[in-house]
Amino acid sequence: MRFQNFFLSLLLAAAPCLAEDKVLMKHEGTVLRQGDLTRAVSTFVPPDQIGAFYADEKKVRDTIVRVFIQRKLAEEAAARKLSSEERATIEDAKLRAQSQVQIEYLINKRTQPDFGSAALEAYKANKEKYTTPERVQVEHILIDMKSRTEEAALARANEIRALVLKGDRKFSDIAREYSDDSSVSRNGGDLGLFAKGAMVKPFEDAAFAMKNVGDVSEPISTKFGFHILRYLGREPSGYTPFEKVKEGLEKEEKSKFRSRVLNEEFERVSKVNGVQVDQDAIKELLKPVVGAAKR
Repeated sequence: MRFQNFFLSLLLAAAPCLAEDKVLMKHEGTVLRQGDLTRAVSTFVPPDQIGAFYADEKKVRDTIVRVFIQRKLAEEAAARKLSSEERATIEDAKLRAQSQVQIEYLINKRTQPDFGSAALEAYKANKEKYTTPERVQVEHILIDMKSRTEEAALARANEIRALVLKGDRKFSDIAREYSDDSSVSRNGGDLGLFAKGAMVKPFEDAAFAMKNVGDVSEPISTKFGFHILRYLGREPSGYTPFEKVKEGLEKEEKSKFRSRVLNEEFERVSKVNGVQVDQDAIKELLKPVVGAAKR
């Protein structure tokens, strides 16, 4: 099936370049070809997701059916007498499509900047945005006070701490047996890396004060109960490497370029000579809100 998907993706992706644009579906006069599909897909699938789209056979087949149905309905509309409102709706859609085609033409005819270099410059200019704070990692066991007094909870926490210190059982196994934290069945008490501000203050202070991997804390009191922490390590503060954010920054630079070109072209068109404006006709469209308070 994997090879079938790969072959299908190659076939469809290359359809516009094929000498024979093969028919995918047809019914009477309605025909859907490979090129029709690839053009349709290019309008709603981002370029960086095209490969994944054509690798998903179900998604490709579902899209073929959807596009064919859309084409069939369009041809049914073309075959009947449309009202003036319906014809206007179609004409409006045609004008929007033509406008979008012209927008893409104007953008593509511009000299494309080096988006990789622009992304690197943006990274260097805003490097503080990509700082990563110091983070620590601990695993913990919670003894709550929902059905215990504070004294009983502390005594139980000390008993469980003693089990941990014996070292003959995995911390995660002890946590799953004794911890009252609802997430323990999923994570075995391991909270992963976290920065300051992610946990309640007494818990955070104890976690960040620990230094040696394997150290076990005294019971820590918080509003949730008593916690036993076991230190797993830390990640120092630093910067997210450029390579990790490069793709997103390049997308931002492409978007900025696109917006800049659009604004320039809109400005150009808005200033063409000879445009006539009927202010009275515009005012006729304005309708006061019924019951609006007077200022």
